[in-house]
Amino acid sequence: MDPARLTGHLPMPADAGPTGPIEEPTEELNRLSSGGGPSPEPAPHKGFLAGLAGVCAIALVLMPIGLVAALLFSHTRGMPGPHPVTIWAQVAGGVVAIPLYRLATTRLGPVRLVCGLALPVLFVLLLWLFWWST
Repeated sequence: MDPARLTGHLPMPADAGPTGPIEEPTEELNRLSSGGGPSPEPAPHKGFLAGLAGVCAIALVLMPIGLVAALLFSHTRGMPGPHPVTIWAQVAGGVVAIPLYRLATTRLGPVRLVCGLALPVLFVLLLWLFWWST
């Protein structure tokens, strides 16, 4: 009896593809596997100010979320929570932080500098007025 019939494996037809050793990829395969164009260059380093602006933007977006969580927690326990003005000021700061960060990381020249400096100033201002001084 034929061993191929016992194992369930049938021999491959002759036109099924290369049966020899694996060949090196052709230029077409290389071009297709790399996205079709030249290899992308790494993004340029944006600098310390853009990094600081990013950290401040993330903090300005997360602070109102934390305040809303504290408000909900305090109301479920019957305790006084954060004042609504504090929450709305933090929400406004978070909303303003997103376009400022985008401008600080995509524009060049004075717009980048002003927006990059505005985020840390806004962060410190909101902390000073609505967290530390109350």
